[in-house]
Amino acid sequence: MVDRQGGNKEDRTAPRVFFEPGKRPSLEIDRSRFEIEDISETGLKFLVDKEISLTRNISGSIIFFKGDTIEIAGTLVWTFGNAVGMSFSEPIPYSVLDKNQRIAYLKTDMAIPQLIKTGAKEETRYTTKDLAKLGIERDTLKSWIFQGYIESSLKDGNGNAFSHFDLYLIKLFDHLVKKGIPEDEASLKIKILAKASSTASDMLFVRPYISFTSKVDFQSLTKEVRDHLFDLVAGKSRISKQSQEKLSKILKGITPVFLDKTKAKRLLAKEGKDKVLIVDLNKVRKKVDKAL
Repeated sequence: MVDRQGGNKEDRTAPRVFFEPGKRPSLEIDRSRFEIEDISETGLKFLVDKEISLTRNISGSIIFFKGDTIEIAGTLVWTFGNAVGMSFSEPIPYSVLDKNQRIAYLKTDMAIPQLIKTGAKEETRYTTKDLAKLGIERDTLKSWIFQGYIESSLKDGNGNAFSHFDLYLIKLFDHLVKKGIPEDEASLKIKILAKASSTASDMLFVRPYISFTSKVDFQSLTKEVRDHLFDLVAGKSRISKQSQEKLSKILKGITPVFLDKTKAKRLLAKEGKDKVLIVDLNKVRKKVDKAL
C-alpha cells in the first residue's frame, strides 16, 4: 500500500455517493469484508477496524445493501487513520451507483456534502471578519494566523480568504486549545487533517466523532523535532528518508481518528477522559453553520 495520508481534491474526477451507516455496501477481499463509506465510478473509500495486510493491487467484490454485486479490481492509493482509498482499474457503470444511491444515500440538509456528492466546486470565500463570527476574539485569530497555527487551504487566496472546510478546522482548533492542548500541538493535529484534503473534508462533513489521542508526548520533543514534524506534514522536509520514516511513526501516534458513536463510546470507556479527547463533530458543524 502506498505510504501516503489522504487523497487530493484535484485528483477527483467523478462525483461520489455517501451511504447511511447500516445501509453501506461492503468490499469483499479474500473472504474479508470492509465497510464502504463512499464510492464513485472511479474509486471508493473503505474502512478498516483492525491491522490488516493488503497488497497494492487488489481485486474483490462490492456488495450493495439490496444484494447487487459487482466485481472490481484496482489499486490502493492512500490511507488515513482507519480509511483506505482505492482507485479502480476500470470505471464501474454509473447506473449501478444511481440505483443503489436512491436506496441508501446519506440524507443530509447540509449544503457542502451536496456539493461533494455532485462534484460541484465550493466557491464561497470567507474573510477574517467571518472568522470573528465563530466566537473567537479577533486579536486571537490574528495571532493564530500570524504564528501560522491556522492557514487557508485556498491556493488562490492571500492568506485572508478561507473555505468552509477551513472554518470547520479553525473551530476545531479553537475547541482543542480550550480543552488544554497547547497551540502548537493543536495546530499540528489540525494540519494533519488539512493535508488529508478530500479525505478529511468529506469526513468532517459527515462523520459524527473524531478522537484525539496522543501516544507521543509532543511537548517533550525538542523544538528541532517539532519543526521537522511540521515540515513533513507540509511536504517541505529536507531530512533523510530514514529520518522521515522515524518522524512518520511519531505522526501516526498524533493523527486523529474518525469514529462512529459506538466506537467513540468504546474508546472512551477503554481509555478514559484523561487519555483521549473525543469531539462531537455535529456540534462543531452546527456552531460554524449557525454563525454564518
